Amino acid sequence: VENPFEDVSRDDWFYRAVMWAVDNKVTAGTDAKHFSPTKTCTRAEVVQFLRNVAEDKTVGQVENPFEDVKGSDWFYASVMWAVERKITAGTTPETFSPGVTCTRSEVVTFLHRAEPAAE
Repeated sequence: VENPFEDVSRDDWFYRAVMWAVDNKVTAGTDAKHFSPTKTCTRAEVVQFLRNVAEDKTVGQVENPFEDVKGSDWFYASVMWAVERKITAGTTPETFSPGVTCTRSEVVTFLHRAEPAAE
């Protein structure tokens, strides 16, 4: 994959991981020329990353339990996908907190729950 990002160089320790993530459509940049490697990820972004790499991206007729997630949100389908698969239940029964920074413990919990072998 050709590196389109001005803020990622071959000398960066994360270069190969970024190129892998872009090549495998886990994520794109924050815009056409920037990956923003020091930006923190939100809860919405992390569930989007997980859905991007999932074999089954379909979303059934899951009911939206969250007041802070609307059908018009870019992350709506990914949040519903994660809820349907019990990857997350939200930060409370009524909120997902999509714009909140995803902690390392949340990321590993999401990863563990998303892994089919974890069942």
